[in-house]
Order: sequence, then C-alpha cells, then structure tokens
Amino acid sequence: MELDDYQFKTLEFILKNASVSVEHNAKDNNLNPETALRILEKVASDENYFQTLSDKQSFIFNKTVMPLISEVKCHGIVEGHCIGDDYLYGESLVEAYQYGEFMCSECSAAINRHGSD
Repeated sequence: MELDDYQFKTLEFILKNASVSVEHNAKDNNLNPETALRILEKVASDENYFQTLSDKQSFIFNKTVMPLISEVKCHGIVEGHCIGDDYLYGESLVEAYQYGEFMCSECSAAINRHGSD
C-alpha cells in the first residue's frame, strides 16, 4: 500500500493540528498514544519512511492513523446524505481537516451552488 500526496499533506496537518485524533484512536485500540504519535511524526516527515515500517509499527499506524486518511466518510449535505461516492479523496481530504467540514467535492460544490442562488 502506498500513500498519495494528499494523504501525506493530511498527515502533516494532523500532526500539527489534530494529533488528539491519533491519541484517541490509540486509546480506543489499547495502544500507546506516544508510540502512535512518534510513528505519525516519522511518516509525516519522510514519505519513504512509510515503506520501511516494521510489522508492529504498521499495525499501530493502521489502527491509529490510517482511519484518519483512508476511506474517510463524507458527512453529506443533509442529515449525513452524500450525493457523491461517500468518501473524501485528494484535496477534499486535506480541506476537511483544514476547515473542519468533512464533505466530498460533490457535496461541497452542491452547497456552494445552492448558496449562490
């Protein structure tokens, strides 16, 4: 598995601004939050490091960080209903963390169209 550029940008943002999410995931999975944050820090600072994770590091990363950057659900425009494909990808993923609005590009565009009417 490889991470794309947007996922790496999202990792950088999470490390600087939303590391509490990683800590929560670690605690929910009975893992050490400090270890999870150290792994996040290394992966976010060096794209190649992801490929060299040990089995244990990969397990921790997959339980604590991956849910924050892979198959992230769109919250939709009305009561959780997404008009896109239900997931955030690419720039929408980065923007979701930056702006705190977890909407796919289709839902975001629909709201922008509706707001300009």
